[in-house]
Amino acid sequence: MPYRTKQTLEAWVAEFSAQAVLRPIVAGGQAGAGAAVEVLRHAGDPGEDTGLIVVRLRNAATDVHLAPVAPGSPSWEVTFGPRSTFFALDRDALLSLSAELALAAELCAFLEFKSLEAQHGGQQAEPLSA
Repeated sequence: MPYRTKQTLEAWVAEFSAQAVLRPIVAGGQAGAGAAVEVLRHAGDPGEDTGLIVVRLRNAATDVHLAPVAPGSPSWEVTFGPRSTFFALDRDALLSLSAELALAAELCAFLEFKSLEAQHGGQQAEPLSA
């Protein structure tokens, strides 16, 4: 039974965002400080868990896509969108980019945790090892 519907993933992102006090994100892709996170519709067979979340980096000309490794798997993977040009960053922009990437990694871990929790019928899942 699918558990990663667009609506569920939006709720998970909102929950993560509420916990991200020191890691500002902007849900729904709106402009603002920090990375923008958006849940997209992802084509797949009816009934498949085909969640797709995009982290729009403000300090790099690419997006980060988070998606389940396979339908039913609690594991998520991160894919970087293609780039056609080089880019240069100063020290401050590089620090900001590293914070955005850390946020994407934390979101990926959170999504894996929530997927495990959903697979166990909403019972508290064991925390993932770091």
